[in-house]
Amino acid sequence: MVYLPMRESSIAFLIAARWVACCAVWCTFLSACDANFIDDRGQTGDLSLSSIDGDGGPIDDGGVTTLIGEGPFSGMNGFKTTGTAKLSEVSGEVQLQLDSDFSVSAAPDTIVVLSTRAALTATLDAEDVEVGPLSQLVGRQTYLLAADSGRRNVFVYSNALGIPLGRATLISP
Repeated sequence: MVYLPMRESSIAFLIAARWVACCAVWCTFLSACDANFIDDRGQTGDLSLSSIDGDGGPIDDGGVTTLIGEGPFSGMNGFKTTGTAKLSEVSGEVQLQLDSDFSVSAAPDTIVVLSTRAALTATLDAEDVEVGPLSQLVGRQTYLLAADSGRRNVFVYSNALGIPLGRATLISP
């Protein structure tokens, strides 16, 4: 029997091949287990059309507040969504606020959407406005809007699942 010396590059190749095979098996296992992962790290990054006040309360500089509309949330598609949504103008800025009584069941990649439609489908349309990512599952949160677009249906929507979790229809006072 003849033994040939292995080069270091051959050993490195065998180690890399074994690593790739293990990763492939692990990824196959994870994709088959139907696991859902939720990002609980909170909001990161800049929101193009919205910003969230540090305490989630209305962003108020002492000016005049005008309530444009408000309404209660109701759950959809088997998800529990409760609380109140309010659209207000505060010192010339339009704000969408989910009140302190707001809560929603956990779902991946959850965003807040304003729409003229009474129901959303698996994809958002051009008339739907993505306000921003939901900053937390429970409690007050405030989003600044570029303007009042006349949209009066507020949705909590899961991009990953392609379904709304809840809706509030804003009624003028």
